[in-house]
Amino acid sequence: MTDSRIHCGLLPLKKAAEEKAQARRDAASASFKSMLKEQGDITFNSRWSKVKESLRDDLRYKSMKHEDREFLFNEYISELKAAEHAAERETRAKRDEQEKLW
Repeated sequence: MTDSRIHCGLLPLKKAAEEKAQARRDAASASFKSMLKEQGDITFNSRWSKVKESLRDDLRYKSMKHEDREFLFNEYISELKAAEHAAERETRAKRDEQEKLW
């Protein structure tokens, strides 16, 4: 068998392994964010340096690479901020609508 045939046979295996690894990382990331959501006391004003101590014993915390934890936390905080801003806009719009009725 030539090198090109061997190489072509390995590419699908390598791609499948990479896809499986990515799926595991995605699942771990989703699980980590679920853990953050379950905390209940994390708000858009929370800081990683203050929160991480309370999470250290959770397996979902331990399953993430050190460098990914803070990144995912900050991503979660950004999502909370976006939701807060959306709620504020909705409240303002309702108030403006009510003022038009008076």
